[in-house]
Amino acid sequence: MFRAVRTPALLGALLVSCTASIPDDEAGEVTALAVDSTDAEWLPAGLGAIVFSSIGAETDPARAAESVDRIRAVLRPADCVGPRIPVTDATIPTSRYHLTKCEAENLDAISGDFDFGFETTPSGALSLHLHSAELVSTVATEEVTFTLTREATIGTTRLLKWDGSVKGTTAAGRAIDRQIDITAKTTVTESCPELNGSSIGKMGARDLFVEVKDVERCKQACPRKGRLVITLSNPNAGYQLTYDEDGVGLLEGGDRERDVNLPCERR
Repeated sequence: MFRAVRTPALLGALLVSCTASIPDDEAGEVTALAVDSTDAEWLPAGLGAIVFSSIGAETDPARAAESVDRIRAVLRPADCVGPRIPVTDATIPTSRYHLTKCEAENLDAISGDFDFGFETTPSGALSLHLHSAELVSTVATEEVTFTLTREATIGTTRLLKWDGSVKGTTAAGRAIDRQIDITAKTTVTESCPELNGSSIGKMGARDLFVEVKDVERCKQACPRKGRLVITLSNPNAGYQLTYDEDGVGLLEGGDRERDVNLPCERR
């Protein structure tokens, strides 16, 4: 997932536009809010995607819960995944694991106790219910409750839908309380997901609504296309952040704009 370079001043590495420009402090604040929120919201879904990839074509909820153990082959270091604990009092087949600074090619290091529960939807799709009371990462410390549903492959297109909530504190010290509804689309030959959807809720003292439109990203690389439509209140303001392949985003607000540097590096 993408990373904005943070300095003691909010997102200080901003490139100046030649036209009517959004001021440094405003551009830094808006970009940091948008990046921090999407970082925290997309991280649990990254873990869920790894679980689905690990269990393969399994469709039976009970066997899926047992097959979560295959994440050991993906997450590193090799001993970061604790023993599988069946949750016997759960209403659906559920496995619990303790993760200690587990990471993968498309996942920043995370720690915490995680429940992975499975059920079949009325349409026959397999859903994963993911919960952690305290997911700890370089992005945020948060309680996460997610439902991810693996839709059937249509032609060469694969869809993974997720919705849920995150609540906690970001690495920058902002309180976060968000609701998320996203669809990730990939193809049989292209693993880079294209994201569409939205999130709403609090970021610090501000209400923040983010609409995600055709954002495409690969592993730890910057998004190579797409945009975020950002609506803030307290005070009210609207912006659009458009991504380019070179790691620079164009932030627009009204008749003003500003290029913002978005190097996507691990923290």
